[in-house]
Formats: sequence, structure tokens, C-alpha cells
Amino acid sequence: MKKIIAVLLTLTMTFSFGLIVLAKGSYPIIDDTVDYSSLRIPVITYEGDFIIESFELSDEEIELGKKLQDFHVHPAMTRHFSLIAHSHSIRDIKDGTAKQYVWNPSSIWVRNSLYPNESSWPAVSWTQSQSTTASATVSTSVGVDNSVVSTSVGASFTTSHTISTSTTITFTVPYQRDGRIKVNYYRPYKTFTCVTKYVDGLGGSATTWEETGPGNAIGTPYNIVATLELKTY
Repeated sequence: MKKIIAVLLTLTMTFSFGLIVLAKGSYPIIDDTVDYSSLRIPVITYEGDFIIESFELSDEEIELGKKLQDFHVHPAMTRHFSLIAHSHSIRDIKDGTAKQYVWNPSSIWVRNSLYPNESSWPAVSWTQSQSTTASATVSTSVGVDNSVVSTSVGASFTTSHTISTSTTITFTVPYQRDGRIKVNYYRPYKTFTCVTKYVDGLGGSATTWEETGPGNAIGTPYNIVATLELKTY
């Protein structure tokens, strides 16, 4: 019991200085509970008439991602707990099959039951006020943080993206059909192996081992196409 109390007192003192001294080495304490999402920098790109708003990581989040790839400890039970010195990384990064998505600016179908003359067909439109968010989609394991993924494959795979149009896009609905606008787009997909490497000891006597697990992430939308979706009533 006395030994346990002594260890706890030692840990309490070392935590306050951001450094923990273990029996076989000194390692920084990393606080990966901080949310840097509010500091991300918006970036606008265009694909024809379509607007894609994405985000670049802040310097603080980039710095966290780099620190997590060096040996450190996590004394708090948050995303990953360990008082054994360890580092996080990803490897075996591979491009998978792109994911396809469909979005309707309006769920309401416009019916043309009255106007056989094409010049009178009712219109359906996608306006500048209508947008959709392609949410950040990241899966990690063995304690690997999204910031580590960002520093390896880019922030486009760990932040959200909003799709909108810079001009009103309009189609007309043929006679005796229901119509609405359908937007198709793709997002690149990557798979990787999450790695947490542990070290116990120093120099040539150090023992190292790894925990590995699956991971994947989905990136920035591309190949955006707006078409008229029709059905017979």
C-alpha cells in the first residue's frame, strides 16, 4: 500500500509539469481531449457551378498529430489510456473504391398532370440556399486519433464538406410524370492499418511491441452531377 501511495504522489507531481517520469524513461504527457475543430480554416473550391466548402487543420491540431506519433503517455481515461510509453501512426494506406452518394435538394416531387405542352411544363430547381453536408467519416482503432490520420493522408479525409451551387439549376417536368432534382457525387475512400507501438526500457535493453487494428476514411466530394429524377404516377 505504501508503495502504491508513493507512486501516485510521484505521478501527481510529474503531471503538473507535463512530463511523466517512469522507472525506465521520461516521456511527455499528451492531452488529446482538446477539440480544435473551431480553429479549422475554411477552404472553398469550385467544380464548375458547384461549391465545395472544406476545412484545413489549424496549426494546433497539426502539432497534436505530430506529437502523437512520438513516444508519450496518456494518464487520463479518454480516447486511449496508457502509462506505458507509446506512439500512434497509420501504415499500409490503400485507395479503395470511391463511395457514391445521392442527395435531393428537395424531397418533394412536382407533378405535371395538367400541361402536355413542353413550353408550360412546371420547373424544379436547386437554388443557392440549398446545401448538403458530407460529414467527416473516419474509423480508427487501438487508440489512434483523427489528428494522426490527418497528418498522414490530409485533412480532407478527417473534416466535413458542404456542397452547394453558385447558380440556380432548373429542370422542367414532362407531362404525366413526377419530377425532382437528384444530385450524385463521389468521395474517395482509403483504408489503412492503425498502429500503437509501445516501448518499455531504454537503449538496447528496450522491449517494443505493437497493437494494430483496421481504419478507414472518406474524403472530399467530387464529380458532382445534378440531374432530373422522374417517376410515373
